[in-house]
Amino acid sequence: MYLNEMWQYERFMSILNCYVHNRAHHEGSMIERYYAEEVIEACQDYLQEEDKCALGLPVTRHNSRLVGKGSKGRKTFIDTEHTQVEEAHSCVLQYLTMMEPFIEKHNALIRAENPWRSKQWIVREQKHLFGKWLREQDILEGEIAMEQTSWRLAVGRSSQVTSWQTYDVNGYTFYTKAKDQKSVTQNSGVRIENVDAFGEVHTHYGFIEDIWELDYGADIQITMFWCQWVK
Repeated sequence: MYLNEMWQYERFMSILNCYVHNRAHHEGSMIERYYAEEVIEACQDYLQEEDKCALGLPVTRHNSRLVGKGSKGRKTFIDTEHTQVEEAHSCVLQYLTMMEPFIEKHNALIRAENPWRSKQWIVREQKHLFGKWLREQDILEGEIAMEQTSWRLAVGRSSQVTSWQTYDVNGYTFYTKAKDQKSVTQNSGVRIENVDAFGEVHTHYGFIEDIWELDYGADIQITMFWCQWVK
């Protein structure tokens, strides 16, 4: 803990040293620059984007990228064996809110057919068979957006995948580990809290190995982060 706190202190002192322009008054230079940055950051929180441009303040490069957009290292490939894409598709189905009614129905069917099986076995079996079972449900395309999306998800994804090395989403930029090794800034680390099927909360730490966009047609692209989790 002591070493970690010392590293944070030394890093902050390095930032303050960069503020010094008058060697005769070190403290005054640091305080003046620090106050100026605090005032500018406070103004940025209350000003609209057009007001920031008028004052000459920098506009975040994440503007209009909150919904997700790849920015560097774009590649496309086809998963001929369909194993990795199918695994990613299975994760998409398990974590979308609109799929919850179908998941509950599928769980009930498996439980009724296997009453002697444990809850853990039923959860694993449901995840393994859900994609195939959903395709057999003859879901209609419908007219509203949610019905069309459910139909697209049931039909399945394209075997062609777009991968990225840099991706902007929710106001943050994420790198893959390979991109991190070529960059000064490190943005491949991730932390996530996951609630499993039994209601237990688990915190996972790791780094991003790859970033995929799965194509479901009709302008439906869903982004997946392939992560290597730390044990």
